[in-house]
Amino acid sequence: MSDEQQLRHLLLLFIVLFQAKHLSVKAGEDLLAFLSFFVRALGHGMEIPTKTSTARNMVNYSSASSGVSRFLVCSLCRSVYDTGSLHTRQCPFIRFANNPHRQEHPCGNSLFIGSSLKPVLEFPYNSIVETLKKFFVRPTFETEIEEWRHRHVEEGVFYDIYDGRVWNSLVDSAGEPFVNRSRSLMVSLNVDWFQPSDGMHYSCGGVYLTINNLPRSCRMKVSNIILVGMIPGPGEPTDDQLQNFMRPMIAELNTLYGGIMMPTYQNRNGEMVHVALMSVNCDIPAARKVAGFMGQSAHKACNKCSTVFSRISTGANSTKPDFSDFDDEHWILRNNTQQRQEAYAWLNATHITQQRTLQTNTGSTPKRMVEVWVDHGLLTTSDFKAMADESASIIIPSQYSKIPKIGEHFANWMRYVEAVRLVTGPVVTTEEIHAAHSLFKTFAKTCARLYGKESITPNMHMHMHLKECFLDFGPSYAFWLYGFERLNGDVEKININYKTGFETTYVTMLTQIIHTQDLIHSLPTLINTNNQGMLLLINFIKEIGEVTNDESGLTPFDYSQFIDGPSLFNLTITGSEPLPPQALHSEINIKQQTLCIEHYEILQNYYMNTYEIPMPNTINTNIQSFKKINLLGQRYQQSDNHSSSSSYIQAIMNNQLRIGQISFFFSHSFNNSIHYFAFVNWYSHATQHFPTFDGTSIQVWKNQFDPVSSNNLQNFQSCCCMPLC
Repeated sequence: MSDEQQLRHLLLLFIVLFQAKHLSVKAGEDLLAFLSFFVRALGHGMEIPTKTSTARNMVNYSSASSGVSRFLVCSLCRSVYDTGSLHTRQCPFIRFANNPHRQEHPCGNSLFIGSSLKPVLEFPYNSIVETLKKFFVRPTFETEIEEWRHRHVEEGVFYDIYDGRVWNSLVDSAGEPFVNRSRSLMVSLNVDWFQPSDGMHYSCGGVYLTINNLPRSCRMKVSNIILVGMIPGPGEPTDDQLQNFMRPMIAELNTLYGGIMMPTYQNRNGEMVHVALMSVNCDIPAARKVAGFMGQSAHKACNKCSTVFSRISTGANSTKPDFSDFDDEHWILRNNTQQRQEAYAWLNATHITQQRTLQTNTGSTPKRMVEVWVDHGLLTTSDFKAMADESASIIIPSQYSKIPKIGEHFANWMRYVEAVRLVTGPVVTTEEIHAAHSLFKTFAKTCARLYGKESITPNMHMHMHLKECFLDFGPSYAFWLYGFERLNGDVEKININYKTGFETTYVTMLTQIIHTQDLIHSLPTLINTNNQGMLLLINFIKEIGEVTNDESGLTPFDYSQFIDGPSLFNLTITGSEPLPPQALHSEINIKQQTLCIEHYEILQNYYMNTYEIPMPNTINTNIQSFKKINLLGQRYQQSDNHSSSSSYIQAIMNNQLRIGQISFFFSHSFNNSIHYFAFVNWYSHATQHFPTFDGTSIQVWKNQFDPVSSNNLQNFQSCCCMPLC
């Protein structure tokens, strides 16, 4: 391309990305029209299109959604059809086509609107194979999916999903561990429904796959997600109807399990790529729908074990399963053979009566506890008011709620809180998993004794299966659902007109967002990067497209080595160890300052003790202070920031848990290295005894700080900190 063509390409790509992120299509076209007239007024010959669709085609933006296709959906029975294989305008689905005793009639519902070729309902599906082809030509993708092989492994410690039992126990068609071969991807499936707009009685369901081989730091980035499809509304499909929407994905996964050749960045001639579905990561109702299990009121209401739950009365002619048996050592877990036999029996049923028989035979806790306490008179209106007044003056973690102590009830609740605390960190140990299991069990049994069997929920039964989940898949960070919920939020932000078929708009637009970085990474092959002006434009477009530079040239950051490396290798911590990528937000927040005498002496003593050298005659009094830092997935901020709640931390110091507040962060140059510190004010121990909290993990501190000492200066690695809020 000529310089003018290159310049036009960059200009149009910027406008396309800017419009997709900030503007409606109409506003984008107004901007294009203005630029077109402006260029003409300058007497320049550059042609600028006035239609967004034309601009997208010129920069190849639409190629990002080249793998998207549309399936016809029957609005009555929710059968799904490939448009290329359908030769009728009415739904031909027969539920029990193999019934030998009578001829079943087809559904017959119209698939099209009137006499047109416009479908009544459609299911947009994005090919997994086509998505992976785009991923594998990324410069760093093949390196990133193999990083896990070089991680630090410690017996009894789960840093990520790779340390769970499933990672190495899933086998390929030859019976070998699936991940033994390079480019063998283990993926997790999520299906979740959401309302496109507040107050809209309409639910559509996003279907996503995540690639677990990627480091956890980038696994849930939008640019690394496989958007499989969007299940149309207006309501959620039934359990068996949902399987119709899963079939295109299952067909591709079956093929990918055996392997497909595709070009990669490292080998344009092609490498064999394998994919296996490792887990279904959904909330409980969706997980049971996707995997084909019955709901929580069924005869066998658990998808993990074969426990047959007896029924207890809940009122006039009403019963519910009795979930109060928590002796899990006697439970019989489900197995693959049993699951397949029951699934085949369901599929081969010739009448609905047979399926109902199979249903009979096979087939959240904090909120519920508040309801129980209210029912038992343990919480009153005045209690809630007192709690509200108290919570307004105390800084506590935003995800927790204060609960007043009422004898054994409070002590039992603290068992649940402690169990949750043990298993919701970025790392978990075998010891913590078993301790949490014991606490969940004692909590549930005590609830049954205090409040009766009818108060026990299905979630309490599922708590007993969490131990196996952690042992199978590692820490909760590796498989919890917050990232998927954020994805649905990203989809909701896409501008749509809410006309029929807007799910296709969702899929098309999100796939284009996912592959934005692929377009930008291809720019050096099109644009002369030796031209400094062109290079500046490319870097600006990277910012608009949110393509960060941490994807090229940086050494992969190993969180396990960051946490445990010094102790494992008997290293001295100096504060000059490398920080994770993107730990510091930007240079905008960094400013030069001079240390005061008191802080200067503390820093001088720190270097003397750390490096075991005589007291330096002088050190540089200049520091670079900054307001915030991201570390291990957490954001920390100094106390004078507007969001000061992130300045409160808890840390282990001298084998004791301490509570403090970050005053400021700074970096300092010494011994030819940059050292990073936090200056922390530590709260004083409360001398008063509070019997209320005996036997719990609650500690009370004074609302005042200890005198300034060497303890106030903390480097990021030797002091293991966690945010309070």
